[in-house]
This record gives sequence, C-alpha cells and structure tokens, in this order.
Amino acid sequence: MGVSPLDLILFLGMAFSKKKTLCAFCPESANLTGEHLFADWIDKILTKATTHYTFHEIDSATLEYRKWSRRHLDRKAKVVCGDCNNTWMSDIDNAARNTLKDVIRYRAPVSFLPSGVESIAAFAMKNALVADYTYTSPFFTSNQRGQFKKSRKFPPGTYIWFGAVAPDRVSRHGICSTLYGKPNVDASNSIETYVFTWAAESLLLQLVAARWTNILTLSRSGPPELWQDAPLNDVFVPFWPAAPSHVAWPPARYVSHKDLHAIAERFKFIRFV
Repeated sequence: MGVSPLDLILFLGMAFSKKKTLCAFCPESANLTGEHLFADWIDKILTKATTHYTFHEIDSATLEYRKWSRRHLDRKAKVVCGDCNNTWMSDIDNAARNTLKDVIRYRAPVSFLPSGVESIAAFAMKNALVADYTYTSPFFTSNQRGQFKKSRKFPPGTYIWFGAVAPDRVSRHGICSTLYGKPNVDASNSIETYVFTWAAESLLLQLVAARWTNILTLSRSGPPELWQDAPLNDVFVPFWPAAPSHVAWPPARYVSHKDLHAIAERFKFIRFV
C-alpha cells in the first residue's frame, strides 16, 4: 500500500486583496519574505512519510473556497521581512524543532521540561501572530507584535493548550485555523477572542487570546481569564501561562481528526461565571 497524503485544512482567511507592505514585527517594508505556516523542518522530516499535501483555504473577505495539492508542506504568508525571518524567528523554529521533532515524526511520549514548554509556547505564539497579521484588521496590535519580537513577551490574556490527534490508517490530517469571536451584544463585560488551532501529525496546539471590548474593564480587572472544565484536561493540557515543572505528552485521551473543526471552534462561545 502506498503512503497516504497529508490533508492540511487551512482556514486562514487570507485577505489577498489587502496585501501587507510592512513587516508584521518591524517597520521594514522591503524584501518581505514568506514565513512558513508549518515550519520548514516539519516538511523535511515528513517528506518520506507522505506523497503529497492537499490544502484547503477560505478567503475571509470573499469566503471563496480554494483547494490545491503540492508535494511539499510549503504554505507561506508573505508578511515578514528577511531580517526577522532569518534571525529571531529562525531561532524560535530551531528551538521548537529540537523539542518537537520526535513527537511529530514518531509520536514519541515525552515529558517536557520548562525550557521545552517555553519553546513550544513561543512557536505557537509566533505562528499565531503571523497568521493573524494576514487579516485586514489583525487582532494583535503592532506594539504587541513588537514586544514579542523584542523580549518574547506574550500579549495579556493569551492561553495555550496541547493535545494529541489519533493516527488514521487511511490518511493523515493537519489543521491551521484562525477564528475570531465577537460578542452578539455590546456590553461592558463582553470579550473578543482570537483562536489559533494548529496540528501536524498527532501534535495539536491551540492558542486563545481574549480581551475585553471595553477598555475600562481591562483597566479595572486586567485581561479576561479563560479555563476549561476539569475533565477536558485529559484531552487538552493547559501549559501557558502557568504550567507545572513537567508536562507530559500525549494527554490521556486522543481526539479524532474528524473532530478538528469542532476543536477549532470550541471557544466560539464563552461562558461567563
């Protein structure tokens, strides 16, 4: 039996008619380069495991659906300059590769030390910022992107979980999804959310950023706090901003690739207590 393709569901909502002219992380405007939405090292370690990749994408401005196939996992967002791409962003990718390569290639169980947790969190945050910047009106501000470049400072109200996707005998699946949540009504305690869901092979990462719609609420109480029901900790392990000294992967329970879309939307509705 031949090696099955990896089906990558990319709901990135690229606003192609609104091409960015400035780097996402600095004032540089020339020589914008493509930043891999799935790191180049992931493509290299999976080359012998797949025959081709099928990409699915929806344009957020027109809702146009596109589907195409390629031999390499090389989808890029041309929103960063060469200097950022080849220096500190490359350092983040290299650290994540050292932490995650055996997880992605072999689904190897591992206990992450604090340094490993930090490398995974930075990798998820960097990808989330890049994907968000492809939108006409990004969720994160230029100051927040600049602070992450300068000192790896995460925007307030950012939470990250990881999970594990059960292997499929027929085909492999991944996802790179960005979703934006807005309140149905304008209230002082309403929040907006940005949800970035990313999976390659069995590794699943999900980043959620939340903010109050009323800036006065933020000044009084700080950023919104998000949590999940305790039973879900067996499926989605919270590791940022607070994590124990050791974080084990995989979680006790796997999720099916058929549930990836539902997982991407699990913070579509926020319950206030």
